Amino acid sequence: MKKRYLRRILYIGVFYMLAMMCPAPDAGAQLLSSPFYSVEKSQQMALVGGANGKQARLNQQQIDNDGPVLNAPFVIMLALASVLSMALIVIIIRYHNLIKKLKHQLSDVSQRVASSNTALEKLKESLQASETKRQQVTQALQKANDEINAFSYSVSHDLRAPLRAINGYSAILLEEHYPKLDDSAKRAINIIQQNSNRMDELISDLLELTRLGTLAVSKQRFNMHQLVEHVLLNQKLKSNTKLNVLPMGETFADSYLLRQVWDNLISNAIKFSSKTETPVIEIGYTRQNTEHIYWVKDNGVGFDPVYSDKLFKVFSRLHGKKEFEGTGAGLAISKKIIEAHGGRIWAEAQLAKGATFYFSLPLN
Repeated sequence: MKKRYLRRILYIGVFYMLAMMCPAPDAGAQLLSSPFYSVEKSQQMALVGGANGKQARLNQQQIDNDGPVLNAPFVIMLALASVLSMALIVIIIRYHNLIKKLKHQLSDVSQRVASSNTALEKLKESLQASETKRQQVTQALQKANDEINAFSYSVSHDLRAPLRAINGYSAILLEEHYPKLDDSAKRAINIIQQNSNRMDELISDLLELTRLGTLAVSKQRFNMHQLVEHVLLNQKLKSNTKLNVLPMGETFADSYLLRQVWDNLISNAIKFSSKTETPVIEIGYTRQNTEHIYWVKDNGVGFDPVYSDKLFKVFSRLHGKKEFEGTGAGLAISKKIIEAHGGRIWAEAQLAKGATFYFSLPLN
């Protein structure tokens, strides 16, 4: 559309220039005074005629027939002026369209900047709200930690003090009045001591769980195989136990906390396979995708997979106290430690066919 418009303007300019260069034949004497007509040429023609009037009229007629004599430099200047005028018009039109386009783009940019400023203001308000919420959550966590610490202090001192008194007086009765006590009294005192000891173990496990909730994980690189060997030195294995420890390399974790996990899993394997004729325990490792996978496998009593979700709950037991000792807090503690490392823990088993406990740690 613009090209056709500019082409028409150029055509009009060319037609105007041609019209100026080619005047009408009957212009005659009117052009004698025009700048297109050369006065010197007319005077020369008149002088040729001399004083003879007839000859002068013939010369004038010849001039009229031949047309006016054009001044070439002036025509060239006029043509150049016309071309320059057309070019100037084209440039003005182009710059006008360019300015119009730039104004439109500037308007779009201004709208985008205004929209971005609005979005930034909203983001700033959202960040301020998030920071306020974070501070509130931090304060709530700090308050919860303070309450946990107060609870731990209370459990450590206020609850354990009566237990120590119960155990102490029970021991005094057995030592100083043992001959005077009948069998039922002796049995009752033994039950009191056993339950008070169990209560003390439960309190210890509860305090351990509380401590893990606020404990920071201090990771370092160490050899997992050596850690397992150290844990096995403190375990009491039956003489006929078949133990197989597969090679394990280095890992990046908290060795102190991982020692507690291995101690819980290995002691469980020893405990729940102790009633089999030949206990078999396997400790292994493999690497899958982005995880280190470790496991402890035994051929003990196992458990029903239906209840596997209860294994890692605090003080949850799948076997009776008379069958196997323990508080049921070891696996819950192990789960807390593994999750603090960004890993996971799970178990697979069948009744009377043993169990395998797995836990994973991130590669990095």
